[in-house]
Amino acid sequence: MGDYPAAVGAYTKALETDPGNRDATTGLAAAQKAAASAIPTSMMVIVVLMIIAAGGAVWYIKFRKPEVKPEEKKSQGKKK
Repeated sequence: MGDYPAAVGAYTKALETDPGNRDATTGLAAAQKAAASAIPTSMMVIVVLMIIAAGGAVWYIKFRKPEVKPEEKKSQGKKK
């Protein structure tokens, strides 16, 4: 179910009770491997936030309206 540290604890407890249990041995190895390769949730949140921030920056740069200075507004009105 994705809770690898709890699975490691459960398999370890099962092996303490029955050291020769092949299913527990196999399960413990699989749980330890999955726990070692799983990306921590906090790291995933940071990556998602960085992607959102980068998207926001790109959107701002691409779609913002340039500022018109007051003296440019006056000169634009005289040109028409």
